[in-house]
Amino acid sequence: MPKAALALLLPLTLKNEEWDTTMATNRPEYFYHPAVGVVSPASMDLFRLNATAVPPTPSAAPSIPETPSVPAEAAMLPQPNVLPVSPVIPAPRKPMTLSRTAVCAVTGETLPERDMIRFVITPDNVVMADLLEKLPGKAIFIKADRGTLQKALWRNTFTSIARDTVSVPEDLIASIEKGLSRHALETISLSRRTGDLTLGFAKIEDKLKSQPLGIYIVANDASDHGRNKLEKLVKGSPVLDLWTSDELSIALGEANTNHILLGFGGLADKLSRLAHKLKAVRSDT
Repeated sequence: MPKAALALLLPLTLKNEEWDTTMATNRPEYFYHPAVGVVSPASMDLFRLNATAVPPTPSAAPSIPETPSVPAEAAMLPQPNVLPVSPVIPAPRKPMTLSRTAVCAVTGETLPERDMIRFVITPDNVVMADLLEKLPGKAIFIKADRGTLQKALWRNTFTSIARDTVSVPEDLIASIEKGLSRHALETISLSRRTGDLTLGFAKIEDKLKSQPLGIYIVANDASDHGRNKLEKLVKGSPVLDLWTSDELSIALGEANTNHILLGFGGLADKLSRLAHKLKAVRSDT
């Protein structure tokens, strides 16, 4: 090739080589990551930035201020009288008890059994009042008041329920009243053996001042002065005045018994149920 032509081609060749070098320099480099695959330079820089980033330091726990020390001179000074604050102790929860109910055979009312008289029919077809609710047999419940019991006798309710001829005692209501009174007095006598009974006006007054709990039993022929004084101390506790002084004296074997205090417990609950029925049977409503 002539030298003149070579001289003309040389600058063009050099320019092409420079262009190839420039394109090779500006061409982005791609990287291969074994888990991600092909990664661009921008993604690689971001990966390097995250890998070399310094983890944030955990926030320091709040510092507890130190209690200032009291100088010895200040500790010797008389301190103000500050009453200690007693912790609030919640009252114990009372167990919830559900009372059993039954349907009155005369009125059709659904009432608690403690407000009703339970009757059973013996194998001899005789109607018997189960005042302690322990006799076996099919139970017939009637509301514990004199008027409802009389309706049961007039309507011949026991025969209708038994679907058979039954024998009803003529003094059924009177026997119920006497039986309830007898069982109640026996309960009072039994409570004396267990130590739950307090006799005498002075002893009951002292006990009610410290612990106003219990059933106050007073003779219905006792003086109004002593009765009113003790009734103010019982503070809403039950008061029973269903017996005379002679009846209470015979039951306890003590002369001139007018004031009795029975502490709360199993015997007190039994006496309360019996007295409630006795009072209802004696009423005319």
